[in-house]
Amino acid sequence: MNKKTLLLLVLSCALLVVACDKNDKPALASSKGLPCELLVVCDPQIMNSDLKDSVKAITEADAPGLGSAENIFRVNNIGTAGYTSVFWAMHSKVFFQIDKAVKTPVVGVSRNVKAKPEIEVFVKAPDIDSMRKFLSEQREFIQQVIMEFQVTRLSTVTQNKYSKKVSDDLKAVAGYTIKMPTDMVATKKGKDFLWGGSNRAVRDINYLFYTYPWDGNDINDVERFAQKRDSVLKVNIPGAQPDQWMETCRGDDGETVVWPRMRTIDGKTLLEVRGLWELHNGYMGGPFVAHVLVDTVGQKVIVSEGFVYNPDGQKRDLMRQLEGCLRTLRKVEQ
Repeated sequence: MNKKTLLLLVLSCALLVVACDKNDKPALASSKGLPCELLVVCDPQIMNSDLKDSVKAITEADAPGLGSAENIFRVNNIGTAGYTSVFWAMHSKVFFQIDKAVKTPVVGVSRNVKAKPEIEVFVKAPDIDSMRKFLSEQREFIQQVIMEFQVTRLSTVTQNKYSKKVSDDLKAVAGYTIKMPTDMVATKKGKDFLWGGSNRAVRDINYLFYTYPWDGNDINDVERFAQKRDSVLKVNIPGAQPDQWMETCRGDDGETVVWPRMRTIDGKTLLEVRGLWELHNGYMGGPFVAHVLVDTVGQKVIVSEGFVYNPDGQKRDLMRQLEGCLRTLRKVEQ
């Protein structure tokens, strides 16, 4: 056998090994579960102590910004021994463990371990007392990291199946596209304004896009945002009667019922506003979430918003779905 033949044989074998390694590597299963579902896995030491109440305070707290009491997650509780392959493909999981091997309490996050997309949050502490204190300190972080994953996951659901009518009409009105659920079958166009909705009596989901001039100030002036929002909605979202229109809820003290925070999402700095809307001189209302950002080139403020009307039913899943869809807003490249 000459050197050239030997070299070709070695290269062929190497390529065969690489190909076998790739083929032998098992592909991750697609994750499963309802939109806000969360598997909570606890050690017996935790389940049989007062710590179970601390765990519930994290996983069964009220969801923010809905205007009615709903748990932040749809929880399934199991013990450590019950965590078998049946549950591996669940998209969201959190594990609470007493582990003497760790010196101090710790929280860790893993992704796409058993399925894809998937998140696993591990909370460990060496003893009951340190775990109790740690859960109190890390409550918001644990909630937020799981919620953020669930919203991001939902933003991918509409990538290939979405309301083309809403996206096409938004492109015509403002030069943007967005991927909203196929349930949105109706639209209304105005000047720098678009409404899209499902037109249902219950479980009604809606989308709003509108702009107003940017005055150069920071966008975190929530009162100014509410005033601009109400002026746009008064013109574009009237009720059945002449003295009715959609507006932002205000409390007895006159303050808007909103929960704002500045965020960076997909590299964009924006104001996220959760709040409640109502029908002026009417009895309708519900939650909304808005992304407010500045178009410095066009010198205008852009608002992309989802809201829900489902007076006697749950709103959490619908709102989390819309929140995910808001992240698909894209400017059309000229």
